[in-house]
Amino acid sequence: MNEALQRLIVRWESFAQEANAQLRQPSADPHTRIHYHAVAETYRQAAKDLRAALEGISPTSDDQMPAPTAFLQITLDQANALLRRAGLNINTIYIHDDGAMTAVFPRLQPYSQEERSRRLYAAESRVTILNMGKMPDTGDPYIDFAVIDEQ
Repeated sequence: MNEALQRLIVRWESFAQEANAQLRQPSADPHTRIHYHAVAETYRQAAKDLRAALEGISPTSDDQMPAPTAFLQITLDQANALLRRAGLNINTIYIHDDGAMTAVFPRLQPYSQEERSRRLYAAESRVTILNMGKMPDTGDPYIDFAVIDEQ
């Protein structure tokens, strides 16, 4: 039975890692990001609690849902500095109330949306891509992104 429970722990940890990997993928919906964060934390905590129970230690889980993903509130200057570090030129940037940002790029910039996403992540590992596409009124490419508050 202990072997079966150990395999279950490994499986749950694997599920948590898969969900964490999904956090780095572009998503068309900001709620998808919150979902994967909750899934990863739930599997991680379940594996931790089961491991503690098998070792005869009282689990530390307080039976609460994981906190939703929070985004850092950064200033316009900080956002522009992040985009400069990523080597990206923008037409404009919008900072939303929840900390998410929309960067609108010139159509003639030589980078694909995927390359822009990679550059943002390379400049700041806490960046998450929430959405990307083209502005409906101008056709200019945009990326919605945020910097995750890891506290």
